[in-house]
Order: sequence, then structure tokens, then C-alpha cells
Amino acid sequence: MSIISKEMRMFLAVVGALLFAACDFNGPWSFYPEETEIYGGIFTYGYVIEGESPRVCFSKTYQLEESSAENFAFYDSAYVTVTGNFEQDEGGADSLTLVLVPERLKPSCFAVSEDFGSMPKGIGGEKYSLQAYFKWDSAGTTVESEFSANTKIPVGFEISGVNAPQADGSYKWYDIDYDGMEFDFLEYPRDMDAYNFATVYDSSIGGMAMTMEYSLKDGGENQNIFLNHMLGGMLDEDSMGFGGVAIHDPLETSINKGFQENRVVAGINMLDSIVFPNMNFPIGEVKLHFYATDSAFFLYHRYVLNSFSDPTVQPKSNIENGMGVFGGMSHLVLPLTIKGEGVAYSHIAVASCAATSMIQEDGWNTKSCRLFQDVFCSGLGEDYDGETGDLYVRNEKAPEYYREGKYKDKVEHDYCYAPAIKAAMMLDTTSWSVFLPKSISKKDKDEAYGDALKRYCVASNFKSNDIADCAEMEKQCMESLEESICKEYLWQWCADRNWDIEKYEQCGSALVSRYYLEEQQSSILENAVKNWCKKNAKDPQCKGQKAK
Repeated sequence: MSIISKEMRMFLAVVGALLFAACDFNGPWSFYPEETEIYGGIFTYGYVIEGESPRVCFSKTYQLEESSAENFAFYDSAYVTVTGNFEQDEGGADSLTLVLVPERLKPSCFAVSEDFGSMPKGIGGEKYSLQAYFKWDSAGTTVESEFSANTKIPVGFEISGVNAPQADGSYKWYDIDYDGMEFDFLEYPRDMDAYNFATVYDSSIGGMAMTMEYSLKDGGENQNIFLNHMLGGMLDEDSMGFGGVAIHDPLETSINKGFQENRVVAGINMLDSIVFPNMNFPIGEVKLHFYATDSAFFLYHRYVLNSFSDPTVQPKSNIENGMGVFGGMSHLVLPLTIKGEGVAYSHIAVASCAATSMIQEDGWNTKSCRLFQDVFCSGLGEDYDGETGDLYVRNEKAPEYYREGKYKDKVEHDYCYAPAIKAAMMLDTTSWSVFLPKSISKKDKDEAYGDALKRYCVASNFKSNDIADCAEMEKQCMESLEESICKEYLWQWCADRNWDIEKYEQCGSALVSRYYLEEQQSSILENAVKNWCKKNAKDPQCKGQKAK
């Protein structure tokens, strides 16, 4: 048995440690997430698109106990500019520094003022810089933050053609026609086949984002697809063949189709072909929007977004002193007509909104459905042309359609009783039941009246007339300092309209009562409440809370 001296043991230990380190053995310690500081400042999401004016949105990081307040400015003051060469309507490119202004209903988003005149548009291949300054409240402390970023609108992105699936299982090549193309929707079992859009692009492009715009007026969805066959007997189809599964929101007009990185996987560049499954197409007129982005969006999607769910991912952003992204995009639009049989979106919207389940005890209980209920019941549901505007505009126009009698094939539904009475009150008719069916029972009529009175009084800012007395509702909602069903409905009504306290005076009072009664923790809402009460000192909610 040999004996190793103390000195030799020390020498061997040092050599062993060096060898171990040199071999770089992997163990559990190799995969521990690095200690990273969680970003707690302002997030930026902005872009300059070729042919469009710049738009930049900001969002503060909320503390756990803070109430969200996205409809109000999180800052005391702000100054946001974008500098670069822009094209204007009169032609030519000018070097401009654009001072962006807050959007009225989204004060955390900044865009070129509508008073600017000839709207400046981004130019392919040009560079742009963002400068942003904010004075804001961060965890109870007033701080000043400055951010900057640079980007370039990429060039050289084209779609050369599309390899389209056919009903017999084969594929056929089509050269791209940006004036419009027509394809047949492939039903089950070929609905899972995919269109492959072949691309031509420059190596400087970081990736491609895609959205799809679809028509609510003429659009719909084919129901003979794999998803419906897979669910089988679980679906309870109605008379139109709709079983409650919709690929697209029937009350929206566009959908985000994701982001494809410009990177090589197994020798194939992921951007060489944009794959779009046939089943994701709606029936009708469609526009595919392709946005070729710079490398900033690649970093944002790969590192910033993934860092939220994966602690091993280190966020990387082109925002100096901040987090998020400011990028440039070139834009291609491909109009398509998808031919086939389908259920109309107006029917899908009503079927989805009116549906009840174990999760949803009563229908019409989402924001878009609540806005759509008056629209559908008035007969305006199928009228989606430009004159009637978006869902907010159509909701306000709905009572007028009762005058034209377009409601008559809708009012037989019990969920249209209250909207019909509300319309009668809004129009100040001679009878509050003038738009109800003759066959309705007294019980249903009385229940509908109570519901309608609440809806009318809140929408009219508690204006009484010959068939609607809002005095008691006004006491409960606007004067009482106690929580009530009326107040809860008012809060929801205002939230559905983005707390537009400039347009709806009743929502300013509602903002105050909700802030105090729900004991909301938010410096943003606190400032909004103080500003409202400063301008409306006689508001009973302001006077009452001050007295407390």
C-alpha cells in the first residue's frame, strides 16, 4: 500500500480541478436560469410601416396590487418624436421630426396628429429614430425616463407565387396577382391541406408578420372541417349547421396570424415559404397582409416575448434604456376571394353571444356581445358597410333602425325584448311596448321593462321622458354613495365604452364611485379621479367622498 504525501495530494487536487474545468462537463448546474433583474419600467411597442405614419404605444409595468388603468394616461407629461425621411401627398421625401400626440381613447399610444395635414408616410430603405420622454409615477415615486431606438424599413421582400392545394390532393402553382386571386375552400378531408406562399427576400430582413382581414358583411365559415368531425356528437348543431365552433371572431374584422423568423432550421430557411392552412380561411373576401420586418422584431419575438415564460431566455431589445421594440416594416397586401358554402358571421355572432354553458350562465355577457345585442335586435346586424362604422357607432345608431321596421324578424327572440323597449325609450315613443311582439306574456313584459329602464337611463345619462322615469335610477347610480346593482351596471357600461369620460358624463361620476367603493390601488386612477373632481366639484360622488 503506497502512501501519498500531503503535498502530493494537494498537487493532484489542483490538477484534477483544472482538468475538470477544462473538460467543461455538463450537469444540472449548467442549466440553471441566470439571475436576471425583472424589468420594471415602461414597455415600448412601435413601428414605422412603409406607406403609413408611425405609431408607438407605451405601457408601464404594474405592481401586483395595482388596478389596471389602460384607458387613462400613466404619465404626468410625455414627449415622443420620430425622425427620418417621410413621403407626403404632394410627392417627394422630406426629412422630418414628427411630434406624436396621444390618441384620445388610448392615451398611451402616440401617433401623428389628425391636424398635421398631409399625413407623412414611411419609405422603404429609410432609417428612423425614436425619442421618448416621460415623467411618471413609478411605485409611488415620480421619475423621469428617456428612451431611444433606431430602425430601418427593409426592402427586397416579395411573394413570387403560391402552391395551392387542390381537391384531388395535388398542388398547383399560381403566380401572384396583387390585384386579386380566387380559390375554392377545400372541405373535409382536404381542409387541413396548406397553401405555401413562396417568398423572395433580402438577408437583412428579420422576419415576417402576417395578419388577415376578412369581411363580416359577406363572410362566413365552412362547417365541413376536421375540427367539427373530430368533435362529432359533442356539437349541438342549429338549423344553419353551426355547432358553436368558430375559427374567427364574428364581431372582429382581422386576426393576427403570427410571426415567422428569418432563420435556418435543419438546412431550411423558415422564411422561404409562408404556410397557411386551408381551414383557416373564411368564406368571402379576404386580405392577407404581409409585413417584412427588420431585425428588431426578430429580437423582440425571440427574446423579449419568450423571456416572459422562460427564465433561461435573456431579453434583448433595441430600446435604449428600456424594453420592447421599435421596428420598421415593408407591407404587401394580397386580396383573395375564397369561394364555398358557409354559415354567415352574423348568424355565428348571434349563436355565440346567446349561448349559455356551465362556464357562461347567461348569454350576451362579453363586451363585444353586449355592444352587438342592440345592433342585432334592431336589424342593423347584417349592415357592415362603411357608413355604419364600427361596433360602437352601430350600437348608437341601432334605435333609429326600429323606425324603419327592420327589427321585426328579430324581436321574437326573448333576448331582444329589453333592447326593443330601450329603443322605444330612446326614441321617446308614445308607448314603451310599441316594438314588442303582441304575444309576449305580462311576466316577460314586466321583466323586460325593468331591464330596459336600467339600460336606457344609463345610456341617456338619466334623462326622463313621458315613458321612462329615471329619477330613482339616478339616485342609486349618481347620488348614493353605496354600491348597488345600478352602479355595477353603470361601471360595466362605461368600461365597454373605454371609460370615455369626455363623451359620457355619467362615466366620470362612475369612475369616482368605482375607485372608492372598490378601493382600487392605482396612482393612475387616483389622478384621473382627482382631475375629474377638480372640474366637477358639484358631482355628488366627489362631494360625498370628500366628506368622508
